[in-house]
Amino acid sequence: MEAVFGYSSGNKENECLFGVAMLYYHGEDSIGFIQDRAKAFEWVKLSTDKGNANAALCAGDMVRYGYGVPVDEQAAFAFYLVAHDIQPDGFTSERLGDCYAKGIGTAKDKQKAFDFYLDSAMMGYSAGIYKLSDLLDMLT
Repeated sequence: MEAVFGYSSGNKENECLFGVAMLYYHGEDSIGFIQDRAKAFEWVKLSTDKGNANAALCAGDMVRYGYGVPVDEQAAFAFYLVAHDIQPDGFTSERLGDCYAKGIGTAKDKQKAFDFYLDSAMMGYSAGIYKLSDLLDMLT
């Protein structure tokens, strides 16, 4: 499952860094960008370091699922926390809920999972709503 990337940081330089990352991530042969997810990750980290929440979310997904880089659940959790600190939204709350529900990069904590899924649901993110419902079913 890959992240949905639509957040704008409002910083043109940062958006450019993230744009280059996405060109490498997906590849764009017509302008000379061969798909190279390891390079994409380097650019995503640069954008994250400059405060792009979307880039931090992308970096978290890349290391969580091993998209061009080794799987590292602790790094995924850390990137999701950074994304949430920069710009809390339904996507990052849902990812953090997953981490706490499944023990991805952190200890399992059903209450924190519930809280983050609830935040995600309250922000209108459908995956958060579904996962909140699923977690409630497991608790009853």
